[in-house]
Amino acid sequence: MNAKYVVCIAGDDEFPPALETRKIYRALPDDIAAKYGLIRVIDESDEDYLYPHSRFIPIELTAAGVMNAEYVVCIHNGGYLVSLEVQKIYRTLPDADANKHGMIRIIDETAEDYLFPQDWFVPVALSVPSERQLEVEQALAIPC
Repeated sequence: MNAKYVVCIAGDDEFPPALETRKIYRALPDDIAAKYGLIRVIDESDEDYLYPHSRFIPIELTAAGVMNAEYVVCIHNGGYLVSLEVQKIYRTLPDADANKHGMIRIIDETAEDYLFPQDWFVPVALSVPSERQLEVEQALAIPC
């Protein structure tokens, strides 16, 4: 995996600092670690650690508009600390009327869908092998 960014699909409470599911992390190139099924990730404390490759999927931040993206990453939460977490990935719902007004419909941390300004998000393209599709979809689902 030579991704610049990855999303955690399996959190880790064993090793401090803990990894958060659905959170985006920066990955560093490390060919030796990759040979052993590991990936070097910069965590919450701005330190890099090795984690199992299976806990992450590579993502690509795209230049496309957010209105047609299935997944987006939050880059600003506008003070909605309970609803949105910066650097977390969210699923979108189609809403043509909202798009006309510069808004996007997001399933937030409360498992409800709300409108937020489009410029608070960046579209994300997931690189998911078909055999991991179900696992990834379940990991990215907002817990109810």
